[in-house]
Amino acid sequence: MKFNRLLSLAYTWEMYTKKIDKSWLKIAVTKMVKKTFAGKVEWAVVFDNKNIKNEKKKALYIFLNLGADIAGVNYTGK
Repeated sequence: MKFNRLLSLAYTWEMYTKKIDKSWLKIAVTKMVKKTFAGKVEWAVVFDNKNIKNEKKKALYIFLNLGADIAGVNYTGK
């Protein structure tokens, strides 16, 4: 899956709650990290957006299960 498509899917997934800014759609992947939550392995795809003023929301984490489905999106990485 291309990461711009992934970011677009995450944007669509979160847009109803107005939690994500449109500027994220142009940001490239910063890194990918394998994490374990409650015994389940997921990939955290990290995007850093320098255009965001709120320091707590400059990094966006998109979590994918091993089937490549979006398992979650947040700004904390947890």
